[in-house]
Amino acid sequence: MGPCKDIVGMWREAALKEGLRFGVSEHHERSYSWFNTNKNCDKEGICAGIPYDGNDPAYEDFYYEPHADDNCAYPLNPSPHFVENWYLRIKDLVERYHPEIVYMDGGVPFGEVGLAMIANYYNSNINQRGGKLEAVHLFKDVNAIFPELYHGEFFEGIATEDFECGVTDKIMSEPWQSGTHIGDWMYNRNIEYKPTSHVIHQFIDIVSKNGNMLLTLPPKPDGTLDDYCMKFLAEMDNWITVNGEAIYSTRPWKSYGEGVVQSSSGAYKEQETKYTASDFRFTQKGDSVYAFWMEWPQDNRLIVKSFAADGQNDKVEFVRLLGYDGNLEWQQKQEGLHITLPNKKPCEFAWALEVR
Repeated sequence: MGPCKDIVGMWREAALKEGLRFGVSEHHERSYSWFNTNKNCDKEGICAGIPYDGNDPAYEDFYYEPHADDNCAYPLNPSPHFVENWYLRIKDLVERYHPEIVYMDGGVPFGEVGLAMIANYYNSNINQRGGKLEAVHLFKDVNAIFPELYHGEFFEGIATEDFECGVTDKIMSEPWQSGTHIGDWMYNRNIEYKPTSHVIHQFIDIVSKNGNMLLTLPPKPDGTLDDYCMKFLAEMDNWITVNGEAIYSTRPWKSYGEGVVQSSSGAYKEQETKYTASDFRFTQKGDSVYAFWMEWPQDNRLIVKSFAADGQNDKVEFVRLLGYDGNLEWQQKQEGLHITLPNKKPCEFAWALEVR
């Protein structure tokens, strides 16, 4: 059945060839409920009333045995056979392909069996990496969002928390992730894609709060990306070439930012934010603090209040605009760090100052 190709292995080989981290998402625990539609039949047409193949006991090893779980959540009463099969499938996945990221679509399923699966993933990665744990297991507290359905257990600290299509409103003490998409989770020719500026603004906000973005670009049925996705990647490439220094290997500063515009906290709360020239987000690396802003001021002048010479902050010794070779005019005053920007922008979206 299927394409008779090692799809996961092909993805892994392609990712490693490009020097990328390789990860997988698994949604198998949900299939017990989602796939239960195979026990139904057409309601109209020439096949109306004819049971689907899932009703035939001869095919239970493929379609699952009859059961009452029939929704989009985790199963409440799965058969022991299904639970064992789920564990062995994920065990095979991590031990055969050694993914550095495993994304789970909810909390921990099946009690001790689910916890044993995560432990096996961590231990397998430690053995593969010569004693160093580099595996990232991602899970979500979906029950807090949809309490009427069961989506597994959430134990804070045992894995990395993912906020699906969302962010936080503060610096998190532990690394976290925003799993989101450029338009939809799968290819949809009728969907309106997010502007590149929206993705970059959200990306900066996430990094300033100790998070990272896992972004989905949906391939077409033939495996290629459409023109908009290719345009987005080119624009993102141009932006990261200029500003990657303020993103990669950075950590949050004492404050994630300043200004009046705030992002809503929680999953499914991402939105396109209308930033102003007085809204900043900060990252830090070594002795440098990077100050991002998302809207270029009409008068080419910035004031960063967080670097004010008010006795509470260190003396500023150096200011540089990433992507600009010239020297900036700047002055640290009582009300903030005043900067005069050049007339030409170094990139199209969102810019960063290095401040020492």
